Amino acid sequence: MNNIEILNDICKIQESSAKNYFESKERFFLINISEKIQTDSSIDLNDEEILFLKKIFKKYMKFVV
Repeated sequence: MNNIEILNDICKIQESSAKNYFESKERFFLINISEKIQTDSSIDLNDEEILFLKKIFKKYMKFVV
């Protein structure tokens, strides 16, 4: 999964009805990762960040139309 795909998926779930169900930690994590990637699109996310992103995507992608 590259950074552009990650950013697109974050945008999709943030713009869907999923945003009503985010836990605070998830909401802030997504905001921080988005800003991190937008600031430097060549940045490499660490393993913990990728695992948490995958968990969030799995949990909320069903809300994306």
